[in-house]
Amino acid sequence: MMNLVGDLAPNFKSTITLTIVRNQTIMANVRNMTWEVFYVESQDSRRILLQFNGLWKEMDEIYHLLARHYGLSDCALWILYILRESEDIHTQRKICEQLSLSKQTVNSALKKLEVDGYIKLEALAGSQKNKQVLLTDAGLRFAEQTVDHILIMETNAFESFPIEERVVFLRLLKKYIIQLQNEAEKILKSKYS
Repeated sequence: MMNLVGDLAPNFKSTITLTIVRNQTIMANVRNMTWEVFYVESQDSRRILLQFNGLWKEMDEIYHLLARHYGLSDCALWILYILRESEDIHTQRKICEQLSLSKQTVNSALKKLEVDGYIKLEALAGSQKNKQVLLTDAGLRFAEQTVDHILIMETNAFESFPIEERVVFLRLLKKYIIQLQNEAEKILKSKYS
């Protein structure tokens, strides 16, 4: 396996090392807790959510540092990521939906990637309006040296947990997202004044 952290900039390496140490400490503490500790009153829930949001932002920062390391905008990194992780047909609209970003933001990143020679846009059969986003040969080589390292990094990090923890992690995150969607729907159905 590749040592991706060792190949990155020193300040990024210290950030990754610190994050790994934090995550290992958190997981060690979680393994030693009993379920009674997880019972919290509503005032404690806010504090825990602040910690959760802080951890989510730390994770976002890792990807931001990687994008900067590779000379990419965050959006360009995620576009290349999408193109490498799936062999589906990717249009600008589909990429916007997957990234939850505006058409203008994605279009700007696509134009830059096209100017840099990493992607090309080809009309889909039967439609001149919808174009498929494809990696060029140069884009494929660039993705192999950048995004592929990120995919390996993610796999290594995820596989560092026992399978039981991976399953629980995904189950709880999915459950949280469903509950968050339910609560968001209540807000979206109400009148904003």
